[in-house]
Order: sequence, then C-alpha cells, then structure tokens
Amino acid sequence: MFLTAYRRFGVVRLSDEDADRYVLEMANLALDLGMVDPPTSVAALEATIQRFRPELRLSPDGATARDFVVHGVQRDRSSVRSTGCSFAVRSPS
Repeated sequence: MFLTAYRRFGVVRLSDEDADRYVLEMANLALDLGMVDPPTSVAALEATIQRFRPELRLSPDGATARDFVVHGVQRDRSSVRSTGCSFAVRSPS
C-alpha cells in the first residue's frame, strides 16, 4: 500500500490526521471511479484490506511486476543484439 510505504520511507513524517485525510481524498476518487462505500480512514482501509486477504493470490503477471519492483532493470548487452532492447528485467536470484 502506497500510504504504508510513504509513512515508512518518506522523508517527511505523515501524521495520523494527514494519513486519514489522504485516505479520505482517495475515497472521493474511488467514488468518482464507481466504487461503492470506499473506506474513508486508515482504520477502515486496513479493515477492508483484511477482509479481502483470503481472496488474494499471486498471479504470474503479479509475480513479474513484483520481481521488477524488487530487482529493477539492469543493462543486458546480450539482449541488445538479439532483440534491439537495451534493458531487461533482472531474473530473480
């Protein structure tokens, strides 16, 4: 979750009130996108995520995205010759 990452790694400390305000702002966006009854506080968001947890599974596309985030992009000279692409997703170690 973006909010958790920002609170953990962000340079500026985000107060509980600011975090709730962020969730409320995102709830307004969710309503505009058609979501019914989005969470409007951090506590409500965390409860919503917990309710969905049993349904969550890592798909092959999700694993690819996760690996990209974890490992990033590396220069791969061999792929330049064979595919014309100068960057490749790193293989998991």
